[in-house]
Amino acid sequence: MSKQEVVARAINAVMTAHGKKPLLEMGHHRIVRRRNGKSKARSNDQTPHCRRGRRGVGGWYDYGKVQQLAEFSQEIDLSIQAIVEMGLKDITGMQSLYEKQSEIAD
Repeated sequence: MSKQEVVARAINAVMTAHGKKPLLEMGHHRIVRRRNGKSKARSNDQTPHCRRGRRGVGGWYDYGKVQQLAEFSQEIDLSIQAIVEMGLKDITGMQSLYEKQSEIAD
């Protein structure tokens, strides 16, 4: 499973928890050939301290889907980054979405 698919699955989990249909399709189309192995950790001196030693997570999605995600993000008053983080915690079993939602509501 690619990082793009993991992010899509995380976003879809949050959308489902909010009673919405999954937005992003599982699967991906490669425009370029991917190298085998992990992505390189950021180490550049010009990189902010909070990103040094970290690996990026993201993907390429249809612009229309990204716009729909932005609207959903505004609707639930969470950043897209927070949505991905919540979804990742849910799909990896670190924390259920329902626990996270109750924390937000409090």
